[in-house]
Amino acid sequence: MLNMSDLLLMMVQKRASDLHLTTGSAPILRIDGHISPMPFEKLTPDICQRLIYSLLRSTKTGL
Repeated sequence: MLNMSDLLLMMVQKRASDLHLTTGSAPILRIDGHISPMPFEKLTPDICQRLIYSLLRSTKTGL
């Protein structure tokens, strides 16, 4: 299963400056100003949500 840790690791390994996550496209890296699709399936809305939410942390503020 695709996860953010793997995407970020590949980003660092390839010395990419940006990671683009867009529904309907495979994840994309920007390397030396050039766009380079990653070898993964096209992202669905559910996959995008899961990837992004995996970076967020729940906090309880009492509000």
